Amino acid sequence: MTADIISQKKLAHGDILFIEGDDAEHLYIVHSGEIEVTKRGGDGMHDIIRTAKTGDVVGEISLSGSRHYDTGARANGSSSAVVIERRKLLKLLRKEDKFVQALFRILVGNLLSVMDHKNEADQMKAETELENLADTGEPDTTP
Repeated sequence: MTADIISQKKLAHGDILFIEGDDAEHLYIVHSGEIEVTKRGGDGMHDIIRTAKTGDVVGEISLSGSRHYDTGARANGSSSAVVIERRKLLKLLRKEDKFVQALFRILVGNLLSVMDHKNEADQMKAETELENLADTGEPDTTP
């Protein structure tokens, strides 16, 4: 039954998994290589906000019921990903008892909350680094 909802996608360097704003139809688990998760900055450029490695998940916003990805993702070198189709996963979950469904909703909510907090912290760190660079001409090297 699980095999019905997953497939594997092989990617060459620079291949796109999804673009910010695309319909959020799939969740991806990095099987090998690296996937760069990007966000369009104020300057229109795509900034790398994290690099997902083997076992990491990208496209998790698809589980929230969101209609669109809020980031993009592309391969950094030869990579592969397990692809989970959101619609089929949710259909499978509907066959589970109410406890499993509720637990899944809670876990997805917690995951998205953690992602939001991390994104906010990363944004604040980037702003602080820019301010320090403007003030001192030196980048902030504190972790």
